[in-house]
Amino acid sequence: MLLRLWLDAPTFGGLLRDRRAWLKVGIFGVMGALSSALYLNGFHAIAGHASLRAHSLSEFVGWFIRAMTYPLLESSQLHTVLLSLAQWGVIIGALVLYFIQRHDPVTRRKLVLLVSLLLLVLANAGLTAYGRGGHPEIASRYITLLLWVSALFVVTTSDIMRFVAQRRGWVAHGALALVALIFASIVAIHTLDYTRALADLPVRRAERMAQATTTINYLLDPTAPIRGPMPTIKPLFDEVLNDPAQRSLLPAWILDPTQVLPATSFGAAWGFRGVRSATDNRASWGSWSDDLLATGRIESAPFKITQPYLIVNITGYPNRSGNRLILETLDGSGDWLRYNDSNPGLAWREWHVDVSAFMGRYVRIVAVDNSTDAQGWLGFGSVRFVSPTVRIMDALIGNLEWLVGGTLILIMTAAFVVSQTPPDLRSRPVAAVTLLAVAGLIIYCTQTPPASQTFFSLQPQRLTQEPFAMLRALPASFVDTSAIKRVPDGLFMHPNAGLVVGPFEARTPLCLTTQAQIDPAAPQTPEHDGVQFVAYVLVDNLVLAQAQATAMLGHPAEMRLELPTNQPFTISLQTQMRSNSAYDWAIWHQPQIAPCSP
Repeated sequence: MLLRLWLDAPTFGGLLRDRRAWLKVGIFGVMGALSSALYLNGFHAIAGHASLRAHSLSEFVGWFIRAMTYPLLESSQLHTVLLSLAQWGVIIGALVLYFIQRHDPVTRRKLVLLVSLLLLVLANAGLTAYGRGGHPEIASRYITLLLWVSALFVVTTSDIMRFVAQRRGWVAHGALALVALIFASIVAIHTLDYTRALADLPVRRAERMAQATTTINYLLDPTAPIRGPMPTIKPLFDEVLNDPAQRSLLPAWILDPTQVLPATSFGAAWGFRGVRSATDNRASWGSWSDDLLATGRIESAPFKITQPYLIVNITGYPNRSGNRLILETLDGSGDWLRYNDSNPGLAWREWHVDVSAFMGRYVRIVAVDNSTDAQGWLGFGSVRFVSPTVRIMDALIGNLEWLVGGTLILIMTAAFVVSQTPPDLRSRPVAAVTLLAVAGLIIYCTQTPPASQTFFSLQPQRLTQEPFAMLRALPASFVDTSAIKRVPDGLFMHPNAGLVVGPFEARTPLCLTTQAQIDPAAPQTPEHDGVQFVAYVLVDNLVLAQAQATAMLGHPAEMRLELPTNQPFTISLQTQMRSNSAYDWAIWHQPQIAPCSP
């Protein structure tokens, strides 16, 4: 503002007499001082922070130069040093050009804007060099510097090339070619660096996830060890834990590890914090244990749906064969939602559930572990409701690249259409179409339905005295695979595998009968030791009865399993290898439901 006052004032006396301009300077000066005071008042000095600062003037200057040329000087090679000098040479050259032509009103405004942005860049570079001069980590201010320095370089390059193009002679042509070469070289090296950086993204993400886990564990238990570069912020963790105002911002499950939903378990699998999710100690219920054969079911305490969206923290393998994670109503309607997305594995993931159809109703979380392999466990943790406003903001952020890119394309298209249409047809129709298109894009980005749930309201299939072939009850989604597939008169199931069919309901006593056998086409080898066949009857996802048999090549085994009456049930068929899986070509031969024979 002082520069603008000096440029606009015809004389020094006129500059001093312009009270309105000095009032503006005073107002903005007070606002700047107030914002600086608020920033410093809210700034938290980290203990040991002196180790991060520049220890000498030369170290400060070195980091200042690096900050001003980020990321070109990350690798101090000769060509990047020269390009950095050339980039700032163009910007300073434009500054000199603007100053020489300052009598032109347009150029005068460009000079003021360029100086203002340079002050912004210099201030951020100074803060970065002072606060990070002794530490190799990248600060967030680097992105601010990269943005504004790049913007200044592009704009000043354009003005210098336009100025030089209006001159004649070989000097002007040489200068034009040099500026164009500098611009193309900097764009090319930035592009090359970005493509190389893409390969580092998974590694950086893994490091950040490990740091997040360490942070969570430390907040849960201050005696937990802190790994990697995290020890430098240990005092900040302690400050958060000891400050009631900051502590109130933490999630409930960190403040009190018992804040996971109360639950009742059936079977031996489930336990508090029974998860294997890296080293994360957050409160949860899980079915991980050293006993792979342990199975069971857990039901959370009922809770009322008060918002249309719910988020459940989940981990493990809820979509593994034999497992399931559902949200079911308790009003007898039989409505329930099942998680159907990919398995989170050892990480934690948020299950976003659209529960708008359950508003005002009581529900509970039900998790079932009927898998007996190493990746057959699952778990869930804290539960929280999300308002429609928060969900819309989450959707906007999740689709930000599409929203911004689509909006820019629409605006560029509208600008092209305006340039190609007569003046009397330009403004209103094009503006209206553009606004409608942008509004449609926003609605699309915020109304994408969640894809991680399936709604069920199934009626059990009623069985009669007539023999019923179980292959007729395969789920509609069943697809033949190399592990499980239909074969003549049976179902091939290579261990370890499983399949649940149903639900059924029998009015009279019935039995499941089948023959467990190894495909006769399998070669006889010394390694072959047979296959364990297991059939379960599940009522409310709990094992009510089971039958098992071992089949060897050339030695099939008959199996018979009594089924319950007057209540819905499902049947789980599973095959398990013994000491090895060599040629375990297991077949459930002619599985059917029929009246029990004597």
